[in-house]
Amino acid sequence: MRIMSLLGVCWVGVLGLAAATEPASTAPTPAKTTYLVTYRPGSAWLAGKPISEQPLKPHFLYLSSLYAKGLMTSGGPFTDDSGGAVVLSVGDATRARDLIQNDPAVKTGVFTYELHPWRLVPWEQHQQKM
Repeated sequence: MRIMSLLGVCWVGVLGLAAATEPASTAPTPAKTTYLVTYRPGSAWLAGKPISEQPLKPHFLYLSSLYAKGLMTSGGPFTDDSGGAVVLSVGDATRARDLIQNDPAVKTGVFTYELHPWRLVPWEQHQQKM
């Protein structure tokens, strides 16, 4: 019985040591909302030119920087040359709107945009097992 008590004390000591060496809990990551942004030709769109001939290099570089920061998860042009879309993952609509309003293609009028909060459905959870 004395051995069991000693083992119990040792076990409590190990647990206490493990708890003491755990890093301090970090603040929870703020929740992010998904936003779908659709781009359409704006007043500075070069009429009669496909999207590949529009002045979009600054737009591409800007979106690349958003992707590198983890703010944009995907995006690209529509294959019918009617614009494009991006998916943002940010804290709120104000942040999403600020990011898009600072897009060089929006600032120069090459694109106009629509911003929509988007609730993605986890389809893999709804698949029936066969």
